[in-house]
Amino acid sequence: MSAIAIGGLIGIGFLLAIIEIFLPGGIFGLIGTVMILSGIIGAAITYGGSVALPLGFGCLVAAIVLFAFWINIFPTSWIGRKINLQAEVTRADGYISQPKGLEDLVGKTGVAATDLRPAGVALIDQKRVDVVTEGMFVDKGSSIIVASVDSNRVVVRSTA
Repeated sequence: MSAIAIGGLIGIGFLLAIIEIFLPGGIFGLIGTVMILSGIIGAAITYGGSVALPLGFGCLVAAIVLFAFWINIFPTSWIGRKINLQAEVTRADGYISQPKGLEDLVGKTGVAATDLRPAGVALIDQKRVDVVTEGMFVDKGSSIIVASVDSNRVVVRSTA
């Protein structure tokens, strides 16, 4: 394999890895990785380990440098700002991640509508609520009390 073919395989492999950043899905990255490895293996077969080892090490260093660039510099570039979402979603802006009123359930009692092993459904204030226990199993029909609410997670414990 000629030096031009080896360089072409490695160069196109890195180009495909960069394309993978913009068109995620795994195919370009996988093909790029295979091409880079093929170039290194071709160098090992054609020129021996004295060429392939430094070439492989150089490819590894180049991949680390590209990864560091992607993590540190790219998000602040003009194209990085266009690709990455910069907006924050907050409760003040009207974005609510849980139904209203779950916080009001803390301390209320109800009945397990299903077996809680440890997740299930309970009837609290005549409403069906998805709940989890603190780790223990609770049989259907058992009396429960709401211990805490964390986001959409309603934690209950048996009153028995």
